[in-house]
Amino acid sequence: MKTIEKILLIVILEIIIFWFLVRYYYLPKLYSNPDLITAQNLIIITVIINVIICGILYFTKKTKFKNAFLANIILAPIILLLVFSKAHKTFRQENFSGGSFKYKGSKFSVFVDKKKNNFTIFKTDINTNETNIIAGDIELQNDKILLKNRNEEYLKMIQ
Repeated sequence: MKTIEKILLIVILEIIIFWFLVRYYYLPKLYSNPDLITAQNLIIITVIINVIICGILYFTKKTKFKNAFLANIILAPIILLLVFSKAHKTFRQENFSGGSFKYKGSKFSVFVDKKKNNFTIFKTDINTNETNIIAGDIELQNDKILLKNRNEEYLKMIQ
């Protein structure tokens, strides 16, 4: 196998592994625990792992894959960043929706968590920049979507 073929094989395997790890393991945990490790730290960990693998291959005289992993030290963080960006966009589209609009001197931003069936509305006064937050649960009733907080029903929308 030529070095280019080895690099391509490693890159394809990395894309598949990174996609599943980031998309189905890391991102769901990140949204439930924002203090989780950052993307920058994931990239650093990836580089360290590749340096360790390259070092092991160098000292065990396995020169077949040594050059491929040497190139992979540079390629892996780029691949991880691209995969992370795409997986994050896909995750947000599948699990969240939202939008914003202006009404009577205020800007409203609405965010909906589809999995947890809850919402957050930010109302910002355009003149004073004061922001109020309303959060609650979403309830479906026949042809209506009800947005409720603990004590009050705020908004009824027809589907």
